[in-house]
Amino acid sequence: MKTSVLVTLLFVLTLTLGTAAAQPAPFNDVGVTMGHWHIASKDVEANKKLFLAMGGKLFTPGGNPLIMFPGLYIN
Repeated sequence: MKTSVLVTLLFVLTLTLGTAAAQPAPFNDVGVTMGHWHIASKDVEANKKLFLAMGGKLFTPGGNPLIMFPGLYIN
């Protein structure tokens, strides 16, 4: 009896929860936004050179490299 009440309660709570927003950034004027991007790289230095050649700025807050573009950070 207790198990069925618990399962029913969890089911009802699941249905009443709101939706989660997957995009942290607001949409631009055209309606486009980007959440995040995973890169599985074998050569991190080559990717760093590529992003810097594309106009990114390199920062090292706390000793970790961070490449910054306008409105975009790459860790």
